[in-house]
Amino acid sequence: MNRLHIKMFAVFWLVAGTISLIALSYDKNRTNRSVAIITPAPMPNSVSQRLADDLLSSIIAHDLVSLTTAFAEGDEDFNQYVYILDPSNEDLLHRTLPESLQPLAAQLNSENRNAQLGKHIGRLVTLSDGTEVKALTFVKSPVDVYMAVYAPHLFAWILFGLVTSLVACLWLGHWIANDLRQLKSASKKIAQGQLSSRVLPNSHFECAELADLGKNFDFMAEGIEHALLAQQRVTKEVSHELRAPIARIAVAVELAKRQMQGRGERELNVIEEATESLQHTITNILAMPRDDQESFELPDIIDLVPLLKSTLRQNRAAAKQKGVRLLTLFKCEEVLLNTRSSVLVGVFDNVLRNAIKYTNPNSSVFLSLGLINKGSAVQVVIGDEGPGVEGSDINKIFQPFYRGNVAAQSNDDGCGLGLAIAHRTVALHQGNITAENRPNGGLVVFITLPTAADPSLGEAHANVVTA
Repeated sequence: MNRLHIKMFAVFWLVAGTISLIALSYDKNRTNRSVAIITPAPMPNSVSQRLADDLLSSIIAHDLVSLTTAFAEGDEDFNQYVYILDPSNEDLLHRTLPESLQPLAAQLNSENRNAQLGKHIGRLVTLSDGTEVKALTFVKSPVDVYMAVYAPHLFAWILFGLVTSLVACLWLGHWIANDLRQLKSASKKIAQGQLSSRVLPNSHFECAELADLGKNFDFMAEGIEHALLAQQRVTKEVSHELRAPIARIAVAVELAKRQMQGRGERELNVIEEATESLQHTITNILAMPRDDQESFELPDIIDLVPLLKSTLRQNRAAAKQKGVRLLTLFKCEEVLLNTRSSVLVGVFDNVLRNAIKYTNPNSSVFLSLGLINKGSAVQVVIGDEGPGVEGSDINKIFQPFYRGNVAAQSNDDGCGLGLAIAHRTVALHQGNITAENRPNGGLVVFITLPTAADPSLGEAHANVVTA
């Protein structure tokens, strides 16, 4: 049993003990008699017997005067089922004795101090001043007596117990939930790629056990961060080392083509295509931006409009070969962005090439550009008319080396790095890139970037380029 178990055990018994003590105190003060748990007594076997016992315990410590006062000020629900007759056989509340109780009252005397007639019970009781009174219970229906006399108290105690335990559980739950929320927040940041996120020492834990869990979580997160950074470093180092031999292979293939004068050209073309694919993959790996956003400076300013137009021109041949029309809509003539060198080129080139690759033949790919958030940001939208992405994969397409079912079935030579590079590059520019499926089929990608300054706005113009 650890400390958390002990604390929960202590809270449970504290609540149970509090309810029991209050119940015992209330019972003792209400009836002015010894508590049953302290002075054990046999439990009555019927509501009639219980009512008679409660009546006896309620009056035995009184004298006639105090009993008359207490009875007059007593609980009406209780008094309607009991009668107390003074030595002259008059009810203390001056009520007429029911005919069904008169034979029972006549049976009580010094020789017969207890009597019962049906469900009615009578007792001859000697008060503290020596006065003898007759205590009679008037029970027509035990259910009515129970619901009127005992059930309200039972419901009150059930409600009191529920409220007390609810407050205790809410306090205990809040006490633990506060710490769990901090762990949840840290784990969510880790899942979003913020590997440097830690629970301690920025968080304050009220539960020592969860504080220990937080330390273990930080230890795990640190191990994951080191492992991933090491993996990225090794991948880039190996890729860099592979560039030289691949370049030599490409040169050798070109020389072989010239020397063999058409002999074995088919085989050499296969080698050349494989070499180019490998070079493209290595270039993408080396282009993967760093995760450390604080050290990524953006010293340059570019105009996004010419960059997008240049990207469209470079991909026009691929679109024409597939019969794809490139539709563009530029809502402003100039958009200035803070960046570094030409790293943004790969973002739009990768997304546009993917759109052309996966759109259906003889369909359209559209690209639009417009300002949002009162000109503080620009949004580029690129969409296609292809099969789209499975719903479960929509958030995974920006992960490195991830290729969905559509890409896998198409047998293309990609390695799943294009959108990952775009995602990280946009993040380093304090922007955002998302994707969603179009209702009528196809995928649309939204790229949002903060602007460097208020751009010069021109009239919106649309341009359709047919490849």
